[in-house]
Amino acid sequence: MRPKELKIGDLVKSTSGRDIAKYYVVYAENEKGYFILIDGKVKTQKNPKTKNSKHLEYVTHFDDIEQKIKDKKMYDFEITTALNQFKKSLK
Repeated sequence: MRPKELKIGDLVKSTSGRDIAKYYVVYAENEKGYFILIDGKVKTQKNPKTKNSKHLEYVTHFDDIEQKIKDKKMYDFEITTALNQFKKSLK
């Protein structure tokens, strides 16, 4: 299920490419309409991944992470922790 528009703080799953089935958090959107994604480990705030929304599947939204990103008080380990907690909830 993909909402009409992805936004900052959304948890998304890659549906194509080398990173298929990998989870990311939407960090921003660039001027070309591509989304800037981070996972806190490999793809950090300093080295994010850019991906087209056609290749992303919406999973859920993290309100607390959205607020921290907007306030520019986000640390990479917080993203990693949130993703790990989500993955544990799937099991």
